[in-house]
Amino acid sequence: MQNNLVFVAISNLSAAAAQVLYQLKTISTAFFTVLLLRRSFRAAQWVSFLLLMAGVALVQSEDGKSSSAPTGAAPWLGVSAALAAASISGFAGVFLEKMFTSGGTSLWMRNVQLGLFAIPLQCIAIAQVDGQRVMRRGLVQGFHTSTWVVVAVQVVGALCTAVVIKFAGNVLKTFATVLALLLTCGSSMGLFYFY
Repeated sequence: MQNNLVFVAISNLSAAAAQVLYQLKTISTAFFTVLLLRRSFRAAQWVSFLLLMAGVALVQSEDGKSSSAPTGAAPWLGVSAALAAASISGFAGVFLEKMFTSGGTSLWMRNVQLGLFAIPLQCIAIAQVDGQRVMRRGLVQGFHTSTWVVVAVQVVGALCTAVVIKFAGNVLKTFATVLALLLTCGSSMGLFYFY
């Protein structure tokens, strides 16, 4: 659902505006960490959340000065979708951390449980969108080697994320994600002469 909301946001806002709004997930993650995990943050930590979010907003706004909202877009829908995606991202991450860190269930079993929950939802989505094509040509029609490489990268990334959430926490994961975004933007400026 979160990814669908991001797509709605991008189709109704410029990509830069959608990403800046989506970075509010840093704040929502901190908020839900306080609410669900009963952790507290010092004032300096809250300031760091705001500064990190502001830094991403500056980078994204500079990156997207040439982009504009698509024709026929509904900005209010895009803003609503981006804010909803950010809120869901923060809640889901913190709830996942709570699942991983509480109880005696292993990380692998939690991943199986999450997969079993997601598979029926994805089957419904496939049936709605591509049902006829899947019936005619099969479930993996159109998959190439590059597709399987992307699937493998996503699986490894998801397992790494689960390990980080379990042992380091969701707030640290969010900081690492934002830091990776900032480093990617900075590197692309230097490597590809984007100024």
